[in-house]
Amino acid sequence: MLLVEGLSRTFGDARTGEVHALKNASFELAPGETAGLLGMNGAGKSTLLRILATTLKASAGTLSLNGLEYKVEGDEQANEKIRHHVGFLSGSTGLYKRMTGKETLEFFGRMCSMDEAELQAKIEDFVTRLGMVDFIDRYTDKYSTGQKQKVNICRALIHGPDLLILDEATTGLDPVARLQVTEFIQKMRNPQRMMMYSTHYFDEAENLCDKLLVLHQGVLMYSGTKKEVLEQAECQSLSELFAGLAKS
Repeated sequence: MLLVEGLSRTFGDARTGEVHALKNASFELAPGETAGLLGMNGAGKSTLLRILATTLKASAGTLSLNGLEYKVEGDEQANEKIRHHVGFLSGSTGLYKRMTGKETLEFFGRMCSMDEAELQAKIEDFVTRLGMVDFIDRYTDKYSTGQKQKVNICRALIHGPDLLILDEATTGLDPVARLQVTEFIQKMRNPQRMMMYSTHYFDEAENLCDKLLVLHQGVLMYSGTKKEVLEQAECQSLSELFAGLAKS
């Protein structure tokens, strides 16, 4: 279970003073559930996801993942334990140019102390499922955007994390690659794994996610199933909801 209560993040700004990127967010996510994180640019989505991945400290609030407590004050030993249970794909995740896709996955699997036979079996499974046979043994600097993203998603999944965090996983992909990636993500769902999925595509949120979290200017405005969110917002569709937020 992922439990988030009163999570906030404030940044200092020399020109405007304090910037409240995230304000008192609270929600929970049960094993097997996928939460779609929606919001316009600057809403606080990446800030929230980076805090959950322990790559950014919260200013206030409490978090726990399957009983493991996040330390807001920066207890690196405690947070290091949590990182072994988290897979994170950020919007700026890159690849080592002088490694092949397979070498990249092997590197991260070994960093997570995976059994070698299990690691090779997982890589073979990923390569088959995502259609990566033609490029997995090439250096990643020759990859297309879609090919890089496929390897990045596999990298985040290779160690079998309890919480998988995907920040705009399909941005910049062509329609075919986007479909392949979303189908792969759907297949990676299991009763033990929780997923946080940030996207600008409403169809992805509706097809992949059990619940939605709508952020606006750092505030968690709505949360629940799609039906519950639309009822809370008194809207007929997600497009209508965000049109209203944009006007506000």
